[in-house]
Amino acid sequence: MVAPTRSERRRTARFPFTASVELHHGPSRRHFHARSTDVSGGGMRMWIPATAPVRVGQSVRVELPEFDLPHLTPLSGQAVTGTVVHVDRDALLTTGRRA
Repeated sequence: MVAPTRSERRRTARFPFTASVELHHGPSRRHFHARSTDVSGGGMRMWIPATAPVRVGQSVRVELPEFDLPHLTPLSGQAVTGTVVHVDRDALLTTGRRA
């Protein structure tokens, strides 16, 4: 589990979860390869390509791979929909990816 920071807003524990995922961006109807870094009961942090036109408040769907993690088993191999709540522009400038 990742320790919460001062800016942490998640209400449930965050667990490391590194996997390739497919991001479907609703507004543009485009698909992007992304990489998850951690997951909680309320969300997922991931790296996405800088070309993905993702903005806070937009709808996305993430297709997850098959995996064997006891606390996340119901999500294995599923497509999960959600809303973008944070985009790290600093990461875009320093690494060429958005978090």
